[in-house]
Amino acid sequence: MPTDEHIKAWEFKNSWRWDGTIKHEKENHSMKFIISRTSDWERETPPCEEAIKEGSYFVVEVHSLEHLLELKSKWNYALVLTSIGPDGLPAIEIYDDYRE
Repeated sequence: MPTDEHIKAWEFKNSWRWDGTIKHEKENHSMKFIISRTSDWERETPPCEEAIKEGSYFVVEVHSLEHLLELKSKWNYALVLTSIGPDGLPAIEIYDDYRE
């Protein structure tokens, strides 16, 4: 489990622009993930209440590492993160069932 130092380091790292200036605190730091559940093969129902339908899949916005940990705790299942899903978006799978 990440410590407060890990979370602060992640937030600090992501608070800088490439030109060396600090981003304004009100700027949107969210990252969009494709979201699915292992148990839902049809992918027709939202995998969680935060999910929004976008095209043929559902997405969820994560605002920080702390927010992701809150969602994981709320969903109460292991999460499988993949770096690239459809359309180049990273993906989160809520691992609520067995699969090979």
